[in-house]
Amino acid sequence: MTEFQFLLNDRISKIQSINQIYNLEKNSYLSFSGGKDSCVLSKLLDLALPNNSIPRVFLNTGIEYVSMVKFVRKLAEEDSQIVIVNSGVNISEMLKTDGYPFKSKEHSQFVHDFQNEKNMATVQRYLNKNFMGCPSKLKYQFTENFSLKISDKCCYRLKKEPAKKWAKENNKTISITGIRKEEKGLRWNKDSCTIFQSGNLKKFHPLMPVDESFINEFIKQYDVQLLELYYEPFNFERTGCKGCPFNPNLRKDLEIMKKFMPTEATNCEKIWGACLF
Repeated sequence: MTEFQFLLNDRISKIQSINQIYNLEKNSYLSFSGGKDSCVLSKLLDLALPNNSIPRVFLNTGIEYVSMVKFVRKLAEEDSQIVIVNSGVNISEMLKTDGYPFKSKEHSQFVHDFQNEKNMATVQRYLNKNFMGCPSKLKYQFTENFSLKISDKCCYRLKKEPAKKWAKENNKTISITGIRKEEKGLRWNKDSCTIFQSGNLKKFHPLMPVDESFINEFIKQYDVQLLELYYEPFNFERTGCKGCPFNPNLRKDLEIMKKFMPTEATNCEKIWGACLF
C-alpha cells in the first residue's frame, strides 16, 4: 500500500466515523470555495459517504474571479448539492466602516486593536518581538499619523457571517472545511480536525493532516475538475477573493491578472487601493 492510499483510507475512515457519531449527512454543510482543496474535499466526501446530500455552500462575495463564479454555476447546473449564496455586503462601505485588510490577518488584528486601544499589552509584544513580530517597515502603522482604518474582519463579514446565517436558516450545525495544517497564518497552529463548542461538534477539517502532494495525487487519480486559473497560462496557486491583501502571491497574481484579466485587475485596484502594495 502506498503512502497516498494509506492516508486516503485513513481520511475516508475518519469521515465515516464522524458521520456515524454526528450524522454529517443531516447536520453539516461543506464550505465550498470552488478552489482546489474544496473540490478535492467534495469528492472525498462522496467516496466516504456515497450518495450523500451534504450541501456544498459557495459564498459569492462579489470579489470572486469571474471565471470562478462561472465555474461554480456550471457545477451547480450538474449537481444539486451546490448551493450559491450571495453575501449581500457592499464591499466598499464595509471596508470603510470595518477597516481594510493588510499584510496578514494577524498583523491586521494588531493594527485594529491599536487603533481601537484594545489589548495594548499584546500589541506592544508584537511590536517588540524580533521573531514573528511586526516588520520594521510596517511599524509606522502603529502611530497616530497613520489614518487608514485596518482590520482583520473582512473574511468574517464577507464569508463567515453570511455562512452562519445560511446555516442557521437551514438547521446545519456543523461546517466542513478544506483547512490543512500545511497552510500558514492563523491556521498554522491548528492540529485537530474537529473543533467543539460547548460539547458540540462545530467544525470538521478532514484534510487537516494532508499535504500538497496528497492533493495533487488525489486530483490525478480521481480526475477532479478544477477551475481554469490553476492551469496554463495562469498557474494560480490559490483562488480566493481576487486581489486579497492576505494573499502571499498577490504581486505575482496581479501581474497575471493585468495580462490576462485587465478589467478584473483594475477592479481590484479600485477596491483595495493602497492595501495591495
